[in-house]
Amino acid sequence: MKENLERKSRELQEVKKEVSGITLIALAVTIVVILILAAVTIGAVFSDDGIINKAKEAANAMNNAVANDKTSLNELFNELNDVMSGWRKWRNRRK
Repeated sequence: MKENLERKSRELQEVKKEVSGITLIALAVTIVVILILAAVTIGAVFSDDGIINKAKEAANAMNNAVANDKTSLNELFNELNDVMSGWRKWRNRRK
């Protein structure tokens, strides 16, 4: 009976060693995967074609489009003012 307990105890200790070894391997693999993902993410965000530069380019394009729209609207407003001035002069002459 005593020998049986000692044998089972040794078997449990061997299983614990195997399990902790697997756990360390899993931890190492997890860390490597996280480092690879971090490297890819940092590259995607901060490279020349990265997200930050593309966002800056998009903001500049949007600002240029807004400036062009304002210029076009001002030109249209001035043309409408000219047309309305001519119409008012014509209407005043008819009175």
